[in-house]
Amino acid sequence: MAGYVLSNINPTTSQWDALTGMNNNGTLPGPPTADGEPNIFYVKTPLFNFQFSFDENGNPVFSNATGIQVFARNFNNSTNYANCSFEVIDDQGNQYYFGSTPASVENTTTTLFNTSYTFPSTWYLDKIVAYNSTDVVSLSYTTAPSSDVLYHYYGTMISDQQGHVYYDTLNPTASTVAAKYVSRIVSMSGEADFTYSYGRSDDVNGAILQNISLQAYNSQSQSNNSTLQIFYFYYSYFGAPSTDPNVLRFRLDSIFVVGNTSATSAPLTIKSFVYNTTNQMPTRKSLSVADYWGYLHYIPSETFTLFPNNDRTPVAAAAQTDVLTSITDLTGLTWNLSYELNDYYNASSNTTIKIGGLRVNKLAETLSTGETLSKTYSYVNSSGNSNGQILSNSYSLVSITKIDTISPGNYDQMTQYYSESPSE
Repeated sequence: MAGYVLSNINPTTSQWDALTGMNNNGTLPGPPTADGEPNIFYVKTPLFNFQFSFDENGNPVFSNATGIQVFARNFNNSTNYANCSFEVIDDQGNQYYFGSTPASVENTTTTLFNTSYTFPSTWYLDKIVAYNSTDVVSLSYTTAPSSDVLYHYYGTMISDQQGHVYYDTLNPTASTVAAKYVSRIVSMSGEADFTYSYGRSDDVNGAILQNISLQAYNSQSQSNNSTLQIFYFYYSYFGAPSTDPNVLRFRLDSIFVVGNTSATSAPLTIKSFVYNTTNQMPTRKSLSVADYWGYLHYIPSETFTLFPNNDRTPVAAAAQTDVLTSITDLTGLTWNLSYELNDYYNASSNTTIKIGGLRVNKLAETLSTGETLSKTYSYVNSSGNSNGQILSNSYSLVSITKIDTISPGNYDQMTQYYSESPSE
């Protein structure tokens, strides 16, 4: 939309339909298929994370003062958007480069107005230059042998004045991602090499990180050819056994390490993980089983209400399904995590409202000798009220409802968006 504001050119009819879901004559072609709001960009580095958007002139806008600079190339109102990239400079003068070459850019393909579009959607960090170039870290990426398809499930209800009601919950939209994974990180002191396999039971085209090999720099050969350690990752699936990929969820069970000497050649478990498996996740195609934040809110003992009369009230026991509950390290020390629902204080009603999503309320450290040290976390102010805050109640606006008052046989349409799945 920023481009239209600057150029004073009105959107075409198809563009208007996409942004509003309504034709110029007031009829209802369907839900909006495009977003007129500014995009939010998320930046993640080994040292910091932040988010920003662009104003109408293409200048980065931050939610708070970060001391960080962002430079975008071939991005704003550019005909060369397919080759855009980013540079970030932190408050220490270190430089971070994202998507400098096509090898570190991930593209997504989706369909709009029955036309397929492919565009860059992720710009991976491919180089870090320390202040005064005291060190340079380079990151390389590998492309998966097959693209991953992400299905977006939603339900639509249409009712007319004659009392007819029509439901559609079986036609997900799809986005295709040419996924990329980091394959090598190289610095002046050595490198880390990443090995993957494919053929996951929950996502056949998704990668499985098998191991990470740490290589030391050899000054004689001037290369990274001395293996220090290899870390191996072991996995299983929530929901197993099942032949339905939409019932399965991938999980990390343990991490092993192998050294480069005879004394360290035997695999040693350095981390193992335990999860809450009291309940089981339903298939990703199940509608109406998530709270406002996307957490499961249904367990078999509860009453299940189908779309469009579904309830999104959070349920703590359901939200903790498949959530990490403990970590044990090689010394036998175990960290146990307990959770509770997020909430906020509503001053007008003088009540605390459970809003969904989880936060840690207790962290217990059990030593190998049996003693337990614990920390509890309280999210209330001096008055005993929740210190949680919300900007608005828009989080609860999960439905798109349109009322047609122009076309014959006036009808209403309601659409709710539910879940995403890598398998149809």
